[in-house]
Amino acid sequence: MLDHTAGAPVVDGAAPLDVAWEVALKATGTKLDARVTTHEVDGVTVYEFAPAEGESTSGRLLISLDAFSLATADALALSDDDTLILRGDQVEDSVTLTLAPRLQSKLILLERVPREVSL
Repeated sequence: MLDHTAGAPVVDGAAPLDVAWEVALKATGTKLDARVTTHEVDGVTVYEFAPAEGESTSGRLLISLDAFSLATADALALSDDDTLILRGDQVEDSVTLTLAPRLQSKLILLERVPREVSL
């Protein structure tokens, strides 16, 4: 059982956009009529989910399943109101520790086994 939990949080071969949709639907209040925009930043794909026209929201929902860095966050002009979901096995601890205070509870890491980030 422990060997199973040590693996990646995403099944190999899964379509990244499909995984991003699943995460958006399960982890947030995103609805099926949301609009998705794909951003490519230095080889990193980031999906931005926006509510259907007419619905208001504060901040953006951004999901990346690739190796995410502080340079990627800067290129996206990440703000304190944004929610960011990343694969825990694709982001370095230093990036997490830098982004966590800024985003507070709006930084979510996909993990097989939860870990605590102490600030």
